[in-house]
Amino acid sequence: NQGRPSDESYTAINLLLETIRISITEKLPVYVIFTMRSDFISQCTVFKNLPEYIAYSQFFVPQLKRTEIRQVIEEPAILAGGKVSSRLTEVIINNLNSVLTSCLFCSTHSIFCGGLPTMVKMLWT
Repeated sequence: NQGRPSDESYTAINLLLETIRISITEKLPVYVIFTMRSDFISQCTVFKNLPEYIAYSQFFVPQLKRTEIRQVIEEPAILAGGKVSSRLTEVIINNLNSVLTSCLFCSTHSIFCGGLPTMVKMLWT
């Protein structure tokens, strides 16, 4: 690609932006969550209107304490009537940094360099 996003990347971003535009215009309760590493933000300028949407609604998640991470892992299961074992929670927390770093890098890199099909393949394999 020589640093240029693929056609699939443009299509994926344009679909997201159009979804956001329609939801704002029609006052629909649609929320799009888009995550990326901060060192990729400057590359958003190649996508028309993406920097404006990011600036409009940008939210940086602060670093969570261990107890807060535990809540993020366990409470959704409790609300759904389930339970996450303490052992599994500890394994997730102890490996969280490497897992999140890999996921964020791969998903951001896929959008900017390989397009949506690459990202979907990565998530399902």
